[in-house]
Amino acid sequence: RGVARRGRRGSRARPCAPAGEGGSPRTSKGGGGGRAAAMASLPMGALAAVGRALARGARQSFAETSPGSHHAARVLDGRACAAEWQAELAESVSILRKQSGRAPGLAVVLVGDRPDSLLYVGRKEEACRSVGMDFRLHHLPDSVTQEHLHRTVVAACQDPTMDGVLVQLPLPGHIDEEAVLEAVHTRKDVDGLHPLNVGRLAMRGAAPLFVPCTPMGCLELLRRSSLEIRGKRAVVLGNSNTVGTPLSMLLRDAGAASVTVCHRTALDFIGPNKPGYPHKAEQPEHRAQAEACLPPLAVGGGAGGGGRRALWLGFEDLEAVRSICREADILCVAVGSAELVRGDWIKPGAVVLDVGINVLPWDGSGEPPLRMLGTQPVEIKGDVHWEEAQSVAAALTPVPGGVGPMTIAALLENTLLSASRALRPAARGSA
Repeated sequence: RGVARRGRRGSRARPCAPAGEGGSPRTSKGGGGGRAAAMASLPMGALAAVGRALARGARQSFAETSPGSHHAARVLDGRACAAEWQAELAESVSILRKQSGRAPGLAVVLVGDRPDSLLYVGRKEEACRSVGMDFRLHHLPDSVTQEHLHRTVVAACQDPTMDGVLVQLPLPGHIDEEAVLEAVHTRKDVDGLHPLNVGRLAMRGAAPLFVPCTPMGCLELLRRSSLEIRGKRAVVLGNSNTVGTPLSMLLRDAGAASVTVCHRTALDFIGPNKPGYPHKAEQPEHRAQAEACLPPLAVGGGAGGGGRRALWLGFEDLEAVRSICREADILCVAVGSAELVRGDWIKPGAVVLDVGINVLPWDGSGEPPLRMLGTQPVEIKGDVHWEEAQSVAAALTPVPGGVGPMTIAALLENTLLSASRALRPAARGSA
């Protein structure tokens, strides 16, 4: 009561700053600040030519076969939108602190010392501090037992100064991830991954306490960029429990005319005839190192969706997935396969949200990358081929700097929501 409510429902949508005005540095020259009009529909002959080249195993650049390769998509700058969102959150945190006498708090449980997990946790801590929230880290060794981890999660949930509890994924292989996620109390499940919250999201008319952060960030990015969902045809590539499945539900509830989920995850999309991608045995060195693109777990489930991956898609199956993607007005990609989606997968004028974060060893060509994973220089790639998608899509998220910052802002939104709920019983008792 009395807490200023803004966020994805309470504030008026304002377009975020376009690239070129403090936005992403990846905007192509001649792109009109990333706001050029969508390219006219491609002739069917051009798409057929690309398909024939693929079938021969000789990948031809889509830009070379497209008559409109001068077009540059609008860049959806997640950093600018997240900064705007976090500024609003900081105001609400200040109001809530005055009313309750303390700041909202987020507790993170981290197991092991994976460089990528350490990086993500550090960014979450930085974001919490920036809006005035408290942050507490429970850092456990890789060798932690299931029982010890369970006790740590339960204790974090019982801490009255912590309004949200998050378990940083992935967890070591000997840990039952599903059991750990179920140990998080639903009232503090700010990651939105507890089965009860996900189940309520799936049901018509049954609102969850919290929405998973990455899907919420995707929809907030569309809203703040003044991009309409209602009446559009949406396709979600990837059906993970953390991104693809809840994102499809949110798109449904936002009024999309249809939502299609392609039911494969990670590198199962890539058949042996796909040139330029690693053999299956080499995949662990090449797949994404990000919680948004987790591999499926062994039978028993968890964030990746559970179940063993018994299918290996060949070229013909990949073409079926490609044809579905070409029908999308809004294409959301979260599979964890670097540059899987090429220009000929995208409907001209579509909006493309690239959720994938793929950490690849630097191949030594060009300028050395600025990012490091431990002591190794790495390149960050999305699931969408950036250059080819820019010549076809109307709007496109960069990687990094697109969905990632919005995911962290959504986590702060959920933590503030939890803190405001905790304040309401106290306000009623003092009335």
